[in-house]
Amino acid sequence: MTDYEKFQDLIKNGILVYLPNEYQTALVEIIPMRYKQEEIGLKINKDAKKIFTVVPLESYYRKFQKGVPLQIIFNQIADEFLEAEQIAPQTIEEYLQTFSFIKDRIYLRLANKEISQESLGGCLHKEIEGTDMVAIFYANINTGSQKPVMIPLLNKLIDIWNLDLEFLYELALRNTAQQMPARIFRLDDICFGVENALNPEEMFQEENEIYVLTNASKYMGATTILYPGMLQFLSKGSNSNFYILPSSINEVLLLKDRGNMEAGELKYVVEDMNESFLDTKDILSDQIYYYDGVEQKLSIVTVPEKMIKNFISIEVENVEEWER
Repeated sequence: MTDYEKFQDLIKNGILVYLPNEYQTALVEIIPMRYKQEEIGLKINKDAKKIFTVVPLESYYRKFQKGVPLQIIFNQIADEFLEAEQIAPQTIEEYLQTFSFIKDRIYLRLANKEISQESLGGCLHKEIEGTDMVAIFYANINTGSQKPVMIPLLNKLIDIWNLDLEFLYELALRNTAQQMPARIFRLDDICFGVENALNPEEMFQEENEIYVLTNASKYMGATTILYPGMLQFLSKGSNSNFYILPSSINEVLLLKDRGNMEAGELKYVVEDMNESFLDTKDILSDQIYYYDGVEQKLSIVTVPEKMIKNFISIEVENVEEWER
């Protein structure tokens, strides 16, 4: 056990003494702070509320290391907690309607427009121009679990907050990029259990090498293609234009345009992956996309149905030949 972990246990086991009587039966836990898994917080939850306060502990540990007496640290943590409790919303509905509380916890999830059509209903969303995808607005509710609880936001909230959709989209995109930073991996490395994140200049060094673009948690990672400047950053860093294969809502695959790619083959690969390996809710798109670094443009690659059928026919013939 590290010194920091010992400090956490000390605070967890002693904090209730410094709180009012009504908190003496409260649940006290040490939990990660949302997506910043390296930051640890003290969760104090009275009456099993769905909304609860978490106090970050790192700054208090630094004070402890500098010799600040433990009693003073306990009092400061208790004061911070009680002050936050006084202004905290008591229900999820109240929490969502209070923009000052929710603004830093609004995120985006990229989804397929057609598949999500039914579930969108009154949910707040923005169609991504020139694609068959839609960005859905969610709020992260801190439950203390490793996986976030993401609640879709309703359209009525934008009126309650009196905000413009474009402003909210940019805010949510910034939150998403900050809390769920993009990561790039070689597909082969992931298949063999090696997950060394790459820099853009390390991409596309090998012939027909495929890369995975996702986020640090590999959850809702396809949204990384929307991050401001992300695709241009990758294109400039690797000096390449590239195809984007939407393998699921959690990641996309990147393949350099070397001038010898068969669009029909790539589209067949995407459709086959979607049909064979994914639940419908996890499918992002049956289309393939192309990013042109010079024009700084993301577009759907138009593939005639005949081209796909020709490729399937060739593949079947190859299988039959191999079986002989």
